[in-house]
Amino acid sequence: MENVYLYKGKEELIIRNKIDSIVSSVKIPSFNKTIYDLEISLLSEAVNDCYTIPLMGKKKIVIIRNPHFLEKNNSNNNGIRSLINYLRKPNDDCILIIDATGIEIDEKSEVYLAIEKAGEVSDTKNLSDVEMKGWLKSQFIMKQILIDEDAINLFFEYIGYNLVRGKQEVDKLINYLGDKKTVSIKDIETVVTDYGETDIFSLTQAINDKDKALVHKKYRELIKNGYDQIQLLNLIYKMFKNLYQIKIMLAQGINKNEMASILGVSPGRYYYLSRDASKFDMETIEKTLYNITELDYRIKTGQIDKATGMDLLLFGM
Repeated sequence: MENVYLYKGKEELIIRNKIDSIVSSVKIPSFNKTIYDLEISLLSEAVNDCYTIPLMGKKKIVIIRNPHFLEKNNSNNNGIRSLINYLRKPNDDCILIIDATGIEIDEKSEVYLAIEKAGEVSDTKNLSDVEMKGWLKSQFIMKQILIDEDAINLFFEYIGYNLVRGKQEVDKLINYLGDKKTVSIKDIETVVTDYGETDIFSLTQAINDKDKALVHKKYRELIKNGYDQIQLLNLIYKMFKNLYQIKIMLAQGINKNEMASILGVSPGRYYYLSRDASKFDMETIEKTLYNITELDYRIKTGQIDKATGMDLLLFGM
């Protein structure tokens, strides 16, 4: 067994299972396992913990989550040097696990190369569309339940390609179905949480507020939650198309209940959309829709990669 592990990729459920497998195989008391979330803890704290001896046992496990120090253009260098020094001679009594789920890693950085040299790097590849749909079907087949193809498409439109969310929603559906043996679109609409609307709404709010740090944070969360840049592009386009329609309908004097019905949203959701529409002039909305369409074309024709394109779009807005 290695003293250092790095798990990278976007499939949170698969990565979590791999980490759980290591933890269970070591068989240590719970007090010898410590988790450091670097969005609230310091990297130096985790490194210092790696040096300390385990209590009442032969091994300890230190897990680091949200290691943004591995990202490209990371400006926070606090603790990186101490980690690099530690990796030159890791403590044999400690297993360090770095959970880099959803992190866009700079594989040329000194710290990444040090991790790679000191231990094992596991790259969990994203499941393809076919594999994701196959996974969903298998979850229901195990319960002798079938799911319509249209229902499958709507399921992933609601949750994104996130297996953790997917498993939670599958369990909800199975409990809801009772003796019913087929999952329909109506079942998806009734039971499954529409994370797409919620997640993209939080991103557009940050864009509306012109808060670049929050835009970056929300975008990073969306990628971590299994959204592909093309999916996000489509969701942002849908949001701005709604704003465009609201502007047109307001100019025509259509009342808010009618507008909510035309857009296919609840009155509460319409309230927030109309509020957002007031923050943008028509020229900006039209320009954004044009830029999204243009970027979509450039990505699909190979003129620009989707990650760079999304960065340029978001921070240009």
